[in-house]
Amino acid sequence: MAQNKGTQQKASKAQENREVKNAAARKKSMMVWGGVLLVIALIFGVMIGTAPEEINQDDLEFGDDLITMTYFHLSTCPHCHKQNVFNKYLMAKYPNLKIETYEMSERHFLQVYQEMADVVDGLERDSFPGTPTTVFNSKTFNTGYGSDETTGKRLVELIEAEQKIIDDNWDTSTMVRTASLRDEVQE
Repeated sequence: MAQNKGTQQKASKAQENREVKNAAARKKSMMVWGGVLLVIALIFGVMIGTAPEEINQDDLEFGDDLITMTYFHLSTCPHCHKQNVFNKYLMAKYPNLKIETYEMSERHFLQVYQEMADVVDGLERDSFPGTPTTVFNSKTFNTGYGSDETTGKRLVELIEAEQKIIDDNWDTSTMVRTASLRDEVQE
C-alpha cells in the first residue's frame, strides 16, 4: 500500500507537470497567434489608410512630375552640337525630363519661339536671342552653351529648380501615379 501511495504521488506529479507544460505551450501558442494577427491587422490597416485614389492615366502625359525643356537650336551651330551631347546626359540623369527640340532653320518653328516669348520674361518676341536657347516649364531660360562645366552646370541647376517646384507640390497620390508610370516606361 505504501508503494502504491508513492506510485500515485509520482503519477500525480507527472500529471501536474504535463498540465503545466501544456498550459505554457497553449500560452505561447496564443501569444504567437496574437502577434501574427496583430501584424496582419497593422498591414491591412496601413493598406486601407494609404490606398491611392482611382487614377486616370489618360489625363497624364508622363506623370505629374514631367519637366519639359524646350530646346531651340541650329544644325550648323557648334555650341548647339555641344549642348546636344550634354542633353543626352540630362536625359539619362533625369528620367522625367522631356526635351522638345526645334530646329530654327525651319522657319515655322519661329512661331513656337514667339508664342513662348509672349509668356517668358526676358525673351523678346521679335528678337530671337540666338542658339541654343533652352526654356523650362517655370519660364526660366538659358541662351548659349559654353561648356559642360559652365552652361551644363547651369542647365542642371535649372532642372533641379524645376524638380523642387514639382516636389513642393506633390502629394501621396501623385507619387504613386508617377512611380507607376515610371515603372511602365522603364519596362
